[in-house]
Amino acid sequence: MSSLPYPTLPFLMLDPQRPFIHRDLSWIQFNERVLAEARSRSNPILEQLKFLAISASNLDEFFMIRFASLQRSISSTRIDENKDNLLRIHGTLLDSVARFGVKQYRTFSLLRKEAAKEKIFFQVKPPKNSKAFQVGKEIFEKEILPLLEMKSNFDSASLQDLRNLQLLAYVHEQLYFEVPSSIPLLHWREVENEGVCIFFLDDLILSHLDPMLPGKEKMGILRITRDSDYSADFSEEDPASLPDAIKKKLGTREKGAG
Repeated sequence: MSSLPYPTLPFLMLDPQRPFIHRDLSWIQFNERVLAEARSRSNPILEQLKFLAISASNLDEFFMIRFASLQRSISSTRIDENKDNLLRIHGTLLDSVARFGVKQYRTFSLLRKEAAKEKIFFQVKPPKNSKAFQVGKEIFEKEILPLLEMKSNFDSASLQDLRNLQLLAYVHEQLYFEVPSSIPLLHWREVENEGVCIFFLDDLILSHLDPMLPGKEKMGILRITRDSDYSADFSEEDPASLPDAIKKKLGTREKGAG
C-alpha cells in the first residue's frame, strides 16, 4: 500500500541527514513497547493483561486524536505534493496498525492460556452445552437485553446519535440495536468449582441476540470512533478564558465527526 519504510533504528541510521520520523509513526513504536510489557513473562499475568488493555485504549486515542488530525490535514491540503506525502503516511499508518492488531490478537491468545492456569477464563464463543454458555446467557438476558434499543431505518444520520466508542448491533437497514455506553464492556462471574469466567460485551451480543433473530439473519457489531482532536485560540489579554474554553471543547469530544 505504501512505499514508506517501517521506521526502525537501523533504517534511520542509514541516512543521518534525515534523523526524524513522523510523529505518528513514532507513537506506534511507543505502543509497541507497551505491548512488549504485555508479553513480558517478568510481569504477573494480571499486569500483562493490564498492559494489553492499555495498548488497546492507546489505539483508540490514536485514532481519535492523531489519525483524525491527519485526515483533516489531507482534506484541507491543496498542494498535490504535500497531499501525496500525507497520503503515503496515511497508508503507512494503516499498514502499521494492521500489523500491530495482529500482534495484539496473538498476545491475547497467549495470555488467555496463561490466565486459564490461574482459573481465569476469557470466554469467547463457548460451546452451547457448556456451563460458561449458560452463565453468559443469563448475564445477557438480565443485564444487557433489557437495555438494548431496537431501531429501524438505518442510514448515515443514524450514526450521529452514537457517542464516541459506542457499539451498534447491525442486522440490516430495517433492524439494528443501539448498545448504551453504560453497559460494561466486560462482565464476569465466579463459577463454582471452575473459577472466574470473563465475557466480552460484543461476544455476548453475537452469541445470544443473534439466535433470536428471525430467519437466517446475521448480525454484525459496529463501533464508532469520533474525531476528538481540537484546537483553540486564546486571547493573551484574557487568560481567565482558558479553563472555560477547554471545558467547552472537551464537552464536544463525544460527538465529533465519525
